[in-house]
Amino acid sequence: MKFASQSVTTEKLASRQTLKKPKLEQLDSVLFKWFSAVRSEGKPVTGPMIVEKAKKFGQDLGVAESECNYSDGWLRNFKFRHGIRRLDVTGETLSANQNSAEKYKDEFEKIVADNDLTPEQIYNADETGLLWRCLPTSTLAGGGEKAAKGLKKNKDKLTVLLCANASGNHRVTPFVLGKSAKHRAFKNVTHLPVQYKAQSNAWMTAALFKDWFFHHFVPEVKESFKSLGLPEDTKAILLLDNCKAHPPVDELVCGNIVATLLPPNVTSLIQPMDQGVIQNFQCVYRRSFIQGLLNADCDVTDFQKKFTVKDAVYAIALSWNQ
Repeated sequence: MKFASQSVTTEKLASRQTLKKPKLEQLDSVLFKWFSAVRSEGKPVTGPMIVEKAKKFGQDLGVAESECNYSDGWLRNFKFRHGIRRLDVTGETLSANQNSAEKYKDEFEKIVADNDLTPEQIYNADETGLLWRCLPTSTLAGGGEKAAKGLKKNKDKLTVLLCANASGNHRVTPFVLGKSAKHRAFKNVTHLPVQYKAQSNAWMTAALFKDWFFHHFVPEVKESFKSLGLPEDTKAILLLDNCKAHPPVDELVCGNIVATLLPPNVTSLIQPMDQGVIQNFQCVYRRSFIQGLLNADCDVTDFQKKFTVKDAVYAIALSWNQ
């Protein structure tokens, strides 16, 4: 594909013929019409959504992969050609104590050395709120749009506790908290790919965390050690932040499997799960949700209604294991 130089203004690009092959012209036209129609309804659009839709349209039009690779460069030029830019909705600033983080890193290194711990024996767990059928909070928009109009934000929430060891060879089964214990979506379902519990607000509590620690975390850790040929009494340490829902560490002891707490205000700096693990999980889940939306034979509102908690927990399990 040959595109006009990016030094050319958007106005000039709008009047130029930049795609010479008929199929590519048609793909560009159909894709932009789809984009315009979706945005006219106030629905959010992201870069990955455009790429996925382009691939589908390209397949329908018989566009070969050798003609269009749908790369980041292709997406950038498509957006530039049509004056599409990103409208961000919100931002957040985190506060953390760098000195406390550095001090604790030294302390934790001593704990690891004193106990002769390997990465397989060091775990971290953290909760994340998942708006499990919420659309993206930002969208690509046409040049004439002054604000990012969209549908009302869906606030249905699950809390997901994610846990893994430092080596990455053991990802503990996700622990999911929803509001309903007898959700109709689970009718006649005897097995789920996650551990699911109900709490009136879908929040973690100290009692639920202890239940997870003793009945799910400890057994899975022991099973992992067994599969590695390690002794039954092998040590393991679980690193936690100082969330109020986490019980005192002296209540989280099972033989040689214990917990330790991070100091306050250092989570964003040194907690392993906050160094991209949870963010990646959220992104993979969101991509899976959006892919389902794009493939659905219904509008956004209907898709959200049909997408159940059961669908969400299966998507959570798949996203965690990717």
